[in-house]
Amino acid sequence: MATKQQLHDLIERLPENEIATVYRLLAGLRADPLWIASVTAPVDDEPYTPDQQADDAEAQAAIDRAEGIPHAQMLREFGLK
Repeated sequence: MATKQQLHDLIERLPENEIATVYRLLAGLRADPLWIASVTAPVDDEPYTPDQQADDAEAQAAIDRAEGIPHAQMLREFGLK
């Protein structure tokens, strides 16, 4: 795991034109615990089963055929419109 000193050393080597970007990134990390949780979550190590693959292929085929629920209807079903 990196230390604060290692992070400081990295920051010291940043080109001036990248400082604002890195600042926004670090500020965002402190402000968004959900994002932090998502990027530090363990890798999903469950197998991608043949049934799941078939379901995904079926769903993609339906999308390719332009089948499914219209966006406006989905918004209504979730009470968003």
